[in-house]
Amino acid sequence: MIHSRTPLRVSFVGGGTDLPSFYRRHGGAVVSSAVIHYIDVMVKPLPPGSKYRYQLNGCEIREAADIDEIESPITREALKFTNVKIPLEIISHSSVPAGTGLGSSSSFTVGLLNALHAVKGECRPAEELAEEACHLEIELLKAPIGRQDQYIASIGGLRHTVFHQDERIVSEPVGGVPGIREKLEKRLLLFYLGGHRDAVSILSQVNNDMEQKTAVLQEMKSLCGSFLEVLARGTHLEKLGEILDITWRLKCKLNDGISNKFIDDMYQRSRAKGAIGGKLLGAGGAGFLLLFVPLDQQDRVRSELRGYREFEYKCDLHGSRITKY
Repeated sequence: MIHSRTPLRVSFVGGGTDLPSFYRRHGGAVVSSAVIHYIDVMVKPLPPGSKYRYQLNGCEIREAADIDEIESPITREALKFTNVKIPLEIISHSSVPAGTGLGSSSSFTVGLLNALHAVKGECRPAEELAEEACHLEIELLKAPIGRQDQYIASIGGLRHTVFHQDERIVSEPVGGVPGIREKLEKRLLLFYLGGHRDAVSILSQVNNDMEQKTAVLQEMKSLCGSFLEVLARGTHLEKLGEILDITWRLKCKLNDGISNKFIDDMYQRSRAKGAIGGKLLGAGGAGFLLLFVPLDQQDRVRSELRGYREFEYKCDLHGSRITKY
């Protein structure tokens, strides 16, 4: 059995500027991190004489005699792209619910491609793996998504990723004073508010309204520089919370479906108890609320949101990897 483990991600600033409809005209940039919550993909050959050529275990067992019978578009196209010929069983598992804003679809794509390459005895560099995942999701499957998730899932770490108009993508680790990443980790709280959002619908509308939203996205991109400056200085970290608050207010201007009364209420309750700022992760509508909270206010915020599950925020430094043969 081959086992790939691929981290999910948290995007801090610049989300939306990684959409091709934006960065191909204006250039884009994001600051994001991989986190210690994962998509695991296990791949193993089916025994000789198996009735089916493919057996897929996700929420339920699905079997297919031919590749075109596979219902999962990502799995079907990944098998075609990697040209793996042997009959396979593919098992996947996520440590968090899917469709909740942590980039699970792209992490699954990266992890599946990584595992299928390993089946063939191949090892792709992280950046090449990210590009393959982008090609599969955006070019082949026409998903109206950006390119940040594939890169942070493949490479890992806390990174500043720049999307150039000529399609070049440069992803660099975020520097700063010693220990700054650990200080950031201690001040971030991550709560699952529940629900499942239709990211495709929201992002499609953002893409369609790109001309009207360009100024908002330009401002969101500019906040990357402010975020990086605070990390580089290593002082007055509360400014990171203020930047996240500005980011969230700008993000809500992109589409009416990004927030709702429930999310607005949760965010305001958190701020009233000491959170400086935060944002709903992903396309919006439901899922995970990220909050920047000073250490001495965290008990108050946790008490206020005690009805919602807290997930640890900690940076994954490794990206997608093969962990077992």
